[in-house]
Amino acid sequence: APSKERGRCVPKEEQDIRVVDFEPPSFLNFVRKREDLFPSQEPLDPGMARSPARKKMQAELDAFAQMWSPSVPLFLRGERGVGKTTAVKKLLAVQKNVKEEAVISLVCSVLSGDSRMAEDELFGHKKGAFTGANNEKKGLIEEANGGILFLDEIQDMPKIVQRKILNTIEEKDHPYTKLGSSTKSFAKNVLFVFASNLPDEELKKVLYPDFYDRISYLSIYMPPLRECQEDLHNDWNEQWKRARRKDPLVPEIAPWNKDIEDFLVKSGLPGNFRSLTKLALYWNAWYGKKDFEDIK
Repeated sequence: APSKERGRCVPKEEQDIRVVDFEPPSFLNFVRKREDLFPSQEPLDPGMARSPARKKMQAELDAFAQMWSPSVPLFLRGERGVGKTTAVKKLLAVQKNVKEEAVISLVCSVLSGDSRMAEDELFGHKKGAFTGANNEKKGLIEEANGGILFLDEIQDMPKIVQRKILNTIEEKDHPYTKLGSSTKSFAKNVLFVFASNLPDEELKKVLYPDFYDRISYLSIYMPPLRECQEDLHNDWNEQWKRARRKDPLVPEIAPWNKDIEDFLVKSGLPGNFRSLTKLALYWNAWYGKKDFEDIK
């Protein structure tokens, strides 16, 4: 229908209709965009640790890096959000001069319940190995040769695959067989790192016993933030810097007082760094509109 202008009808050809490309600002838009900018990394830089628990973890990781042997896997234990991925990519890999792109990661929950898919992902396949296998495929073990293969949430790996990869781990040359192949391949220079957020008593119930024994020879405990209270102020400030929106009203240094400290300590931060990230994102989104009591 034609629009009206000062009491008269404006012909369609005279109407000024333009497409305006904008997105109204909103709390959820801000949080979602900022979350996308958060890589999987936490402030675990060597030399920054103040708490005995974090210092101990970093010292153990450093000791393992010094004695690197492709035939000895590493097992990282700890709750979700404590920085296991960061420990591998930003500490272990750096100490061993392994480029970040040479760290191949897999969350084993994506393999849960499908042993063939798990074998295909880890070992790869030859052309014609099964319907749809039109080309040869490299497995993650082959891709990680010369670097690190990090398998997280190992409790979700099917048991039949645990048994097969056990042989790969145990033997020095790391032999493996691609699906559809009758010959062995070798990944002589790959470091296996496994991780789980389950406590030992639960992990032993779901892992093949020999597999559990083999991967847990060298085990490093990643402490939750509630055990690293001396690091909370620095951790909070680092998360704030990364979440901060560019606004002169939002301080560059994270707000800090007794109320904030008490809240972080008493809350227990069940998601660890993820909980800090969420708090920082929410507070930045509402900064100047809601106070800390509302944000909590």
